Amino acid sequence: MRPRLANESELKRTPLRVLFFEDDLEDIELSLQALKSSEFEVTSDVAVTPDEFLERMRSCQYDIILSDFRMPGASGMDVFALVKKEGVNIPFILVTGSLGD
Repeated sequence: MRPRLANESELKRTPLRVLFFEDDLEDIELSLQALKSSEFEVTSDVAVTPDEFLERMRSCQYDIILSDFRMPGASGMDVFALVKKEGVNIPFILVTGSLGD
């Protein structure tokens, strides 16, 4: 008897908790689609201001932070500095459609 192959719904997906610093819902959806197609079971939160970002980061443990490079009122580098100042050791990825200077 040959072993039966598991279908997609039977595969164990890796849980991944993501904190987005992003103001564009389409960009968030693109990132979520890519993560979910890579066998992750994604749960996520979104922050659009540095204060909201800090509040979320302090209230929950995340596996990764995905940050827009340019946001109104703060840059991804500003938020990265907040993460370092908090002493949090978490993967931090800057996401951008275009890099200027």
